[in-house]
Amino acid sequence: MGQADALAMAESKWGRAPKISRVIPFGYVEDPNDNKVLLPVLFELQTLERGKELLAKGYSLRSVARWITAKTGRSITYEGLRKRVEYDRSAGQRRKALANWIETILTAAKDVRDFDIKFGRDPRWYREFLLRLHEEASRQASEDTDEAGRADTSSGVQAESGSAD
Repeated sequence: MGQADALAMAESKWGRAPKISRVIPFGYVEDPNDNKVLLPVLFELQTLERGKELLAKGYSLRSVARWITAKTGRSITYEGLRKRVEYDRSAGQRRKALANWIETILTAAKDVRDFDIKFGRDPRWYREFLLRLHEEASRQASEDTDEAGRADTSSGVQAESGSAD
């Protein structure tokens, strides 16, 4: 896989992120063309995902952090790994809650639209409502991406050999 293909694949899942602090989160690098943007590093993010799986299997934070550091060549401390895992978990919970609320709101709006149609009222408001709802969901997703850049996961520890597998 070429570098451009790897970047496109990483961006499709993880996306670019705005740089909002001097610390570059694990799994991202500064865009060489724009120092205000972070680019995802596919191998590091895939290794981080594998590390989360190892944590779920009962491996310690320290051993998984050492394994990730050895595998990627980029340092991550166990504290940085813990922060990243906690952040990702809370962000996932926020996304699920937002999706549930959006589904509930859409269902209610469709019911009102159907009622309006049944009684001969103009349902044009529904299209405008959907547009505003989409804009708000996009804004919220953008804020979640902004917060992802704040997770401090790159604090240093020297790579130690050894595997968590």
